Amino acid sequence: MEAFETYLKTLRDSSPFEEYLKHINELLEYDILSLHKGSPSQGFIYQEKKFEDAIKNLFLTYAPLLTISDDGQRAYKTMKNLSATSLAITDINDWPEKIPDAVILKETKHLVGVETVLLMHEDEGMWRRNNFFGHILGNFSDIYITSIPGVVIKTFYHDRTNKNAFPISFDNFTCQMHNDPKEKAPLFVHPPDFFDYEPTDVIYNARHPLLAKLLDGKKPKNETTSKAINILTHHIGNCLSHLNDKAYSSFFKRNQGLKESANFNYMLIGILKYYPEIFQEFSETVELYWEEAKDLGVISRDEDFIGFSLDDLPWFWNCELSDFKIE
Repeated sequence: MEAFETYLKTLRDSSPFEEYLKHINELLEYDILSLHKGSPSQGFIYQEKKFEDAIKNLFLTYAPLLTISDDGQRAYKTMKNLSATSLAITDINDWPEKIPDAVILKETKHLVGVETVLLMHEDEGMWRRNNFFGHILGNFSDIYITSIPGVVIKTFYHDRTNKNAFPISFDNFTCQMHNDPKEKAPLFVHPPDFFDYEPTDVIYNARHPLLAKLLDGKKPKNETTSKAINILTHHIGNCLSHLNDKAYSSFFKRNQGLKESANFNYMLIGILKYYPEIFQEFSETVELYWEEAKDLGVISRDEDFIGFSLDDLPWFWNCELSDFKIE
C-alpha cells in the first residue's frame, strides 16, 4: 500500500493532468484501485479493515472526481478537497449540447440546496467509483427526478446519518423520492449509477400506494407482504428487461434523432411516444399483481384496483427532449 501511494503521488506530480486522469481510470477499470480484495493468497482477507482503510484513503486523496463549478464549468477535485454538508451525484451528461451542465447544476442547487456539491459520473471507472462512494458515504439519502428530461440525482449528507434508502431482498427502496414536475412520485426510477447490463436495477418508491400498504417503516409487515413485494418487483423486472431491449433498438434510436448515451435515463426520454405498448405492459403487469396479492390475502377481495397511469412511470418517458427549451 505504501508503494502504491508513492506510485500515485509520483504519477500525479509528474504527469499532465489528462494523462494522470487516464491512468487513474485504467486503475479503476482494471480493479487495481479497488475495494475488491482478490484471492486469500494475497493476504488482504486476513487484514480486511486495514486494507479497506488504506485503499479508501488512496481514493480520497488521488482519484479525480468530475464536479460542476458555480460557473457551470467542468472541473476535477478529490474527495479530500470537497467541503459541503450535502453531496449530489448525477449521471453522465454526454449530451451537453442539448442539456448544459450549468442547467443541471442550477436545478441541483434549487432542489437540494445552494451549498450542494454536484458530482457527475463518467463512463470510465464509474462502477468502481460508485463502490467507493457507497463505502465512504454510506447509503444515499434522497432521489430527485428533476424537471430536466432524463436528469436524476441522488444525495448524500455528511452531517447526518442517511436513513432513507434501504434494501428489501435484492431491490433498493427509498422513502424520499422527489418528482419535481409532478406531485406524485412514480413507482420506480433508474438511479444515476444504472448499468445497462442490469436492466432491473431501479430504485423503488416506498411511499407509492402499491408498496406503502405492504411496509411497516422499512420492512415488510410480515412474511406474506414480503412475498407480495417480491412478486411485484419480479413482474416489474420482466417489464424492465423488455424496456431495455426497446431503448437500444435501432428503430428507437433512429426515430428519436439523438445519439446513443451512456446515461440510460437519457435513452428513455420519449420512449412511450414510440412504444406505447410499454405502458400497457406495465399496467397489465400491475393489475395481474393486484389479483395475485388478493390471492395472498394482503389485499381484500372487494378492494377495487387502484389503477395505473402515466404518472406511475418517470415523467420524461412520455415526453421528447424537443418539447423542452432548456436554458
